[in-house]
Amino acid sequence: MLVSKHDIEWLINVIAKYERLLPLPLLQSARDLIAASNYSKSVCVIHPVDIKAYDSVRKEIPKYLNPTANQKRDQYRNCFWMWPDHKYNPYKMMVVYCAPFCQHMILATTDFDVLNSYDEGRDNDGQCFIDQQPIDAIRIQCSLSYPLRFFEELDGPIVKAQRMEDKWDIYAFNDVFYFCSSWLNNIALKAGFEQRPDENRFNVTWIEFSESHHMTNAGTVTQQVDFLIKTMLGLRLPLPVPLEVEPTVKEYSRYAGTVYGSFAYFATNEDTTKIRLLESGTPSLDEHTPMAMDKETEAFYQSKFNK
Repeated sequence: MLVSKHDIEWLINVIAKYERLLPLPLLQSARDLIAASNYSKSVCVIHPVDIKAYDSVRKEIPKYLNPTANQKRDQYRNCFWMWPDHKYNPYKMMVVYCAPFCQHMILATTDFDVLNSYDEGRDNDGQCFIDQQPIDAIRIQCSLSYPLRFFEELDGPIVKAQRMEDKWDIYAFNDVFYFCSSWLNNIALKAGFEQRPDENRFNVTWIEFSESHHMTNAGTVTQQVDFLIKTMLGLRLPLPVPLEVEPTVKEYSRYAGTVYGSFAYFATNEDTTKIRLLESGTPSLDEHTPMAMDKETEAFYQSKFNK
């Protein structure tokens, strides 16, 4: 009997990505099957005696790829609401501190098509997306503006996912940002930009998104693009949550982890575009006063993060 190359490569990929999630007996069984197979790029043959073992391993592995099964029982216990006047809240808006969940979660999938898309995307330089659009694209106008000096050289991949907890790949070609799902290797958002050296500004003037995009409100989509651009610059700022999401610590943290993955530290349903960038690159609420965390504030978050 024949086991296809597709089947064995699924096994090889799963072990490479999720070794830390699998119990040792199951991991060893999978490795034994791969070693016993006559693997080549064209065909993979397994002796009939191993077919039942292969089927058993194939059915057992997905049980351990469920991220909720591999996280602590109370996985949101260190996430919490912060009022605008909280001593350690520099953003002056109502936020959920979701980093203890989002930065510790382990994401995985049992969908082989998604695994394939993710793998293909790691070698993708983004040029295949040039002039492409999100499915059933809707275009809106916007007016996002940033200091020009952080965007003077934009061409090709800017952000590439290194692990499945990284949910976004970001590219720039011909004055257009392409914000792509790392899992699906497709365009989620496009945004057109222009550089204005005379004003020392970098402006995003339009956004395209799919009609089926999880954010359908134009204002929230604009906030999402703004957040991704700021995160692209290495800033850790509140991410936008649609009003449809139930305002609880659990639901905000779950949404943040699902949509933004490793980008998620704080979540809010307030207007995140109010946080502007100064010429220094420091965020500010009034375009004058830098919004920075002092050592005491950083120590506070670190104490909550590591619990």
